[in-house]
Amino acid sequence: CMLKDSSVRTRAYISTMNRLGWGLVIFFVSFYVFSIASELIITEVEYFGNPVVTSLVEGVLSPICYMAPFFLGGICFYAFSRKKETQRILYEVKLPPVFPLLILAGFGIITTAAYLNNILCELIGYSIPNELISGTYDNPYTVIGYMSTALAPAFAEEFLFRGVVYGNLRPFGRTQAILISATLFALMHQNIGQIFYTFAAGIIMALMYELTGSIWCGVLYHMLNNQLSVITDVLYNGMFGNSIEPLLIAWDIVLCVLGFAAILVLVFYYKNKGKEAITRGYADGREGLPSWAIRKGITTSGMLVFSIASILSMLFTYLMIILLY
Repeated sequence: CMLKDSSVRTRAYISTMNRLGWGLVIFFVSFYVFSIASELIITEVEYFGNPVVTSLVEGVLSPICYMAPFFLGGICFYAFSRKKETQRILYEVKLPPVFPLLILAGFGIITTAAYLNNILCELIGYSIPNELISGTYDNPYTVIGYMSTALAPAFAEEFLFRGVVYGNLRPFGRTQAILISATLFALMHQNIGQIFYTFAAGIIMALMYELTGSIWCGVLYHMLNNQLSVITDVLYNGMFGNSIEPLLIAWDIVLCVLGFAAILVLVFYYKNKGKEAITRGYADGREGLPSWAIRKGITTSGMLVFSIASILSMLFTYLMIILLY
């Protein structure tokens, strides 16, 4: 009976991975379709020569076109899953009292990950040319556009990668669900210069979803992190330049110290709360599947198509930067 249950669970996992993969393929394709459509519309609006109208259209259209593929990919997964068991997305608004500490801990970890990511980029010789980042933060309308675009991924990305991907992998094992969803999240960004950083962020936000039983802690953290990134870029590349660097380093040190202090408090808190505090929202607390089953899920057709397409896109972008700059 136990062997039969294990076999059924393995088949369900492999099927779920394949359906998630094809949902991500639809996300991947539609992302480029919506991006091209958005650029064409904005170019048409620019033709009339009114920068205020252009910035407003871009500020509204860009976030919508960014979010749409994420929702489309998630909806398609559930459409593919008719008559199959799926997990609902946990939208509960009530969060545990320690959720601000989770966000602070996340900032401490992601700040450390950002520095490690920079070291890795230096080791492989990856850098973003100044031509791609300079001179874009002087127009206040452009800054508003950046900030609205930074807000858009917070809910859309959490919906797809934590609510849909992590949530539907979670019944097959917590650790593998965290690692697989974080890997897919990193691949989704298609940026070799962000691969470690986004993988770490994926782990952090999956843990937030797990520990709170709600998507909203991750959404808030994601939103704040994106906004801080935009503000940092505005200060560094637009207003103050290199003179702001010592202040930014000091800010990062403060975030790391407070973040790791928050981690110590959280470890004590969840240790006292007991096992039920870290399985919130999931009745299935069984351990993960054997490694051969995990590999079989990763190599399903849907997962392979998405992974290969993301890696090729990542390498193509890297190659273009090397050749053109």
